[in-house]
Amino acid sequence: MIGVAGLVLISGCSNCGNWMPLREGRSWRYLMRQAAEVVEVKCDRRVRVGDSDGWVLSGLGGETTLAWDGCILRAGQLGATTFDPPIAMLQADKDEVSWKYSGMVKTRSGASKADVAIVQEPFEIEGESKSDGRRVTLSFKTGKESIELVTVFSQGVGIVSQEQRNDGRTVSSVRLMNDRG
Repeated sequence: MIGVAGLVLISGCSNCGNWMPLREGRSWRYLMRQAAEVVEVKCDRRVRVGDSDGWVLSGLGGETTLAWDGCILRAGQLGATTFDPPIAMLQADKDEVSWKYSGMVKTRSGASKADVAIVQEPFEIEGESKSDGRRVTLSFKTGKESIELVTVFSQGVGIVSQEQRNDGRTVSSVRLMNDRG
């Protein structure tokens, strides 16, 4: 699985980092829908993500590594999945944009080259204006498996929800309960 503790958040430059505000000791609590269980994700320590300084977020689903590269949030690892080079998860200075990623993706079932289509769009978060949220969808194939990861970001909070579908079947879904720090 990519997500769950593949929920990673990081602080960066200017207002862009506010879309994933991270600092040592910060934590988020998420409801894991499949297990009806609350999991905590903590910002643990600094780490290199590609060419940038970033953070490791740890939780029940493993570790996630994120770093800001200007206004682009990059992930080197999302739970049990790694990306080489790190994949762009969010373009914080844009409301609506799409882009492509090409690189090596390593999952529990092995490593393969992957071409990822990424779409970012404004998203309304429970009564807030559309400018307050961004939904980012990553779609790709690893081997025979099609994976879609949908992440919703809220400015000042970070990830508020994330859902992963493998071959159209939901394998993980989390929703923010609260954040601290």
